Amino acid sequence: MPLSQRRGLPWLIGLVSSLGTLVLWYQLSRQEQFRSQQLALSELSSLQGTIAAEFREQEQGLKSMGKRWSVAGNAQETQRKIDAVAYIEDYSSVSQIGWVTPRQQLHWLAHSRPGTTFDGPALPSSLLVPIDCQTTSPQVSFERVSTPTGNQILMGLPICIGDRSDGWLVAVFNAETLFEAIIGEHVKIHKNLHPCEYAVFDGNDLIFRREAPEAPLRVVSTAAVNAQSNFFLAGKIWRLQMLLGADSPENNPRPCRGLC
Repeated sequence: MPLSQRRGLPWLIGLVSSLGTLVLWYQLSRQEQFRSQQLALSELSSLQGTIAAEFREQEQGLKSMGKRWSVAGNAQETQRKIDAVAYIEDYSSVSQIGWVTPRQQLHWLAHSRPGTTFDGPALPSSLLVPIDCQTTSPQVSFERVSTPTGNQILMGLPICIGDRSDGWLVAVFNAETLFEAIIGEHVKIHKNLHPCEYAVFDGNDLIFRREAPEAPLRVVSTAAVNAQSNFFLAGKIWRLQMLLGADSPENNPRPCRGLC
């Protein structure tokens, strides 16, 4: 073998070795990325189940209160206020409870902060749809409204006394308080995935975002999204996103422990 070829041999061997290392690194990186994606999708599925269970519990609580009102008949407003206060004490995300008369006159019954002036949002007509109490069983309806103080989730339940309509029972939930309580508790249980960012959308509207404690997320960046999933809940299509981390000043996502 010529001397020039012998001199080039170590360089060639080094190049082949470097290429092999690069290919191996790429394969391991892809495997780790796939593993992280599967972990994130599993986490999203678990969190969706938690959110759905919380909504069902609060919906059932509202139905139970509605049944008590129906059985009691034309109960005095004082008794209904006591019932409304008890419901708010059970569910911290509820800000106000009200009763809408059959003529759609609104009477606020209880506030999460006693003594505070009632400032509930205007109720959309889609929440107050009349029903035929003779043929239809009352069901809870949901709406989301945006107010100067943030997003509110409204739950409305028709009240029937015998075959006669007695208006609607309405509960106002603060969306941020509601989702913070659900997701915050979920994060405590799944500590190996903390800190991560979570975002909840109603359609394309961002209604809640839980930021990493170390560095608040300034923009929901596609570069930071690890996984997302749509799910049907309360008559609406919601979108839940898990973000890998907060955008740094250099716009580089900081990875979450346990996900990447």
